[in-house]
Amino acid sequence: MFVLLGVDVEPDRPDFGGKRYDYFGFQKWACLSKGIPEFLCIRDDLQKELETDIRLTWFFRSDSQIKMIYGNAAWAIEQHKGIIDKVQESKDEIGWHAHTWRWNKDRGSWYQEINDNQWIEHCYKTGFSDFRKSSGFAPTSFRAGWCFHNNISMTLLEELGIEVDLSAMPGIKNSGNANTPDGSLFKGFADWERTPAYPYYPSKEDYQIPGNNHYEVLEIPVTTFKKPLVSYIHQILPFRIFGGIKLAKPELTLSKYALSPTCDPLLFKRGILAVLKRFKQSEHVFLVASFHADELLSRISLDNLLKNIRQTVTICKKRKLDIRFTTAKEAFDLCQNNYSENNELLSKDYGTIGTGIRSLWRSRL
Repeated sequence: MFVLLGVDVEPDRPDFGGKRYDYFGFQKWACLSKGIPEFLCIRDDLQKELETDIRLTWFFRSDSQIKMIYGNAAWAIEQHKGIIDKVQESKDEIGWHAHTWRWNKDRGSWYQEINDNQWIEHCYKTGFSDFRKSSGFAPTSFRAGWCFHNNISMTLLEELGIEVDLSAMPGIKNSGNANTPDGSLFKGFADWERTPAYPYYPSKEDYQIPGNNHYEVLEIPVTTFKKPLVSYIHQILPFRIFGGIKLAKPELTLSKYALSPTCDPLLFKRGILAVLKRFKQSEHVFLVASFHADELLSRISLDNLLKNIRQTVTICKKRKLDIRFTTAKEAFDLCQNNYSENNELLSKDYGTIGTGIRSLWRSRL
């Protein structure tokens, strides 16, 4: 099993002590000053305990919103070189994370821009340019803010030389929210409803699906799985059965869950077992999950993360599966080494992975 954990490193969100989205000014970054440094110390002990290297891919924010506030889209990288050095010394990877937040002057609030393609292009190019200047290298891995993509953003990633993207959430479509309690006019839109669970090169006609005429950006989807029955019950009852466990969004939705390593261990285990059940014939398994760096500030989220790492290793050992925590770049190289020479994608009839490399690529003949 190859475990790929992605972390979005950005300003602390309102739920974790950050500023509301109707505030224009310097943001709070306790995730960088406190959350990540403390986690790195804890991880050292955890690796010794499990006798396993635990590697992550840290996707640092760099986009137009940060540029408007600080004058440098990659301000977080420029101001926290010490953190960058520490994670790279641990053989973690530094990737790029960009949101399409835009300021509405009339309403005095940030909102997620998904319609103005010219502005989205400016946002991405600004973020990439400043990232490269501040870090001294060009990122090759990417995660989109709110996992939003369209064909324009995919085209931009290809033009900028991004090799691998970890934004897809197979079977999930978020309609987005308007006039939210945290001050945002609009946030959260993403559409991956028709996306397969296996890594693929997105079609230039439709980023959600593979195609022969495709972008040169490998999409490695986050692992998704069906919600348990109790999750749907939570959505229709006026009260919560388990108050401390976030099992579902408040509104009724039939979409799947995107696996997060900071979720309740019972739910995370369900995701692991669902993946292993679907792909039990595969020689290799990808388990892909993501979370935000500000979640490291929450004792509950941090404890869940540690428990879920432990139980992933435990389940693999019980099933006599080798386990390797890998980075986005390593996963990309692994995929490339197993791809057919003509880059031809397999039929869906071979099965889908959220996981199986063997299920994914044609063997070299």
